[in-house]
Amino acid sequence: MANRFFILSSCVVFLLSAYACEDGQLKGSGELEPPLIQEPGKTDISGDVIEFRGRISFGGEVFGEFVADGQLDGWFFTASGGSIVTVENSHLGTARALDSTLFLYGPKREDGFYGLEPLAFDDDGGYGVHAKITGFTVPTDGEYLIVMGTYMGIDRGHYRLILECSSGACVVPCDENCLSEDPCSGQTCSEGDGCIDAQPDPTCTAEKQILVDKTELLTSEDGDTDSFTVKLAAEPTSNVLVWVTSSNVDEGVVFPLKLHFCMVGYEETDNGCTPLEQGTVLPEPHWKREVLVTLTGVRDFTPDGDVDYFVQFEVITEDEDYAVLGPESLACMNLGVDAGLFYTALDGLSDEPLLAAMLPFVDGHRAYGYLGQNSARTLMFSVVDVHDGWVESIYRHTKTELPRDSTQAYGEGGFNTEHTWPQSQFDKAEPMKSDLHHIFPTDISSNSSRSSYDFGMTSNPDAVNSVLGANIGAGARKIYQVRPDRRGDIARAHFYMAARYRTTVIEGVPFDDDRISTNGVIHDYEEAVLRAWHEADPVDDLERTRNNRIQAYQGNRNPFVDVPSLVDRISDF
Repeated sequence: MANRFFILSSCVVFLLSAYACEDGQLKGSGELEPPLIQEPGKTDISGDVIEFRGRISFGGEVFGEFVADGQLDGWFFTASGGSIVTVENSHLGTARALDSTLFLYGPKREDGFYGLEPLAFDDDGGYGVHAKITGFTVPTDGEYLIVMGTYMGIDRGHYRLILECSSGACVVPCDENCLSEDPCSGQTCSEGDGCIDAQPDPTCTAEKQILVDKTELLTSEDGDTDSFTVKLAAEPTSNVLVWVTSSNVDEGVVFPLKLHFCMVGYEETDNGCTPLEQGTVLPEPHWKREVLVTLTGVRDFTPDGDVDYFVQFEVITEDEDYAVLGPESLACMNLGVDAGLFYTALDGLSDEPLLAAMLPFVDGHRAYGYLGQNSARTLMFSVVDVHDGWVESIYRHTKTELPRDSTQAYGEGGFNTEHTWPQSQFDKAEPMKSDLHHIFPTDISSNSSRSSYDFGMTSNPDAVNSVLGANIGAGARKIYQVRPDRRGDIARAHFYMAARYRTTVIEGVPFDDDRISTNGVIHDYEEAVLRAWHEADPVDDLERTRNNRIQAYQGNRNPFVDVPSLVDRISDF
């Protein structure tokens, strides 16, 4: 809620010798000076400022803190005439000696003025006894203002303010507008407030806006999330795509990235907004939907404390009005976490017991699917494999500049998606097909050359394409040899797949690379190559970064990237 301010006189002394405190104590002349709210239209009196903090409901409580000299906090509530109310505050934490003051004004007039003189007030009775207005009879239905300060305006500390209904209905009954829950009525009804004025939903107007319900977001490296909603305020004349991105994907990642708002006559499919079949009518136009976007904190394992970043928006549409309406960026903070990874449950284990104990670390990840606007491929090209604005092929040094999704990657960069564990070996089933730990960006030529051949080493250690020749292991067969600086990445991705899906059964057949269960999940001659690649190409920062980003999305990690020595404790995959 935006802050509103009231002007108070600093040069008019309003003596209270005629007022008795609610606790029965009479305050002497000049002892307490209540705020004098400046009446609208009166500009001949200079004044202080009351900061309007918000609404307080019956049976509810609000919290605040005095941090500056002369601070005055305003809280408002709505009450029915004839009811009896109590306003009480107490210190919080170490603010035991908070010397508080309370004033009550109202009811609010049509011009927003709450009156010159307080209807009730109280100063506290000394150390540990706080201001309290009890037994106040509300004169008429309306909105009232509580002004809270400290004696002489110099105390500091936290406070809790409580509003209670002592007698009567207190809550103003709701009228038909409130009961209808019409977002355009300008009123709303709640249990603790009754019928109160409210800002109409912006969608009640025909003005084109892209509405975001948050301005600030908080995440943490523990994977804590925050969320916000996005919607359109008025019907578009063309389909609207809103791209949502994080300014620092190593601190926070968003999902979904692509928000489609389809015009009347269109619906969202895997290809974006597509025309409805003739005669088809949606129950509600697609553009009216409200999209929930989640921001997840990324753990970077760097002692960098709390890091500021932001979520930003880009609008793509042929609607000229919406095309210039990108929402303001949202301020974000990712709270730092000092603790490292915990694989202590794997200590002392090897072979089958180790693989069994590893399963809870890798199992049950969030799968985003392989096709669609916000599929794993979009996450890969937009976030997971973006470094300094570029995406590089896993097999070659070929690069493409921030392709965002698979369509742009293919059309502009000649890229597509490589399944390092061939899809044919698991019948293209999910969640294997979209598991980010084993899919990588690749150039079309390399992807075609690799096909579904096993990885291997040839007599030419510099070869990076599929070749027929001698390899480590038995027999001569067509294999694919990876460039040296990414061989370890491929090996550890394979080890992850073996550990992750070793207990998976696909159409009655156990998961493995050749559907022959007697030779392990990875057959021996390929495993020998992968172990050699794992040793020759150790884990680097690029691979660690990729693991961190994937965890933020999928919720699981590749343990062989975190603890490479686990490979040596498994004699046969």
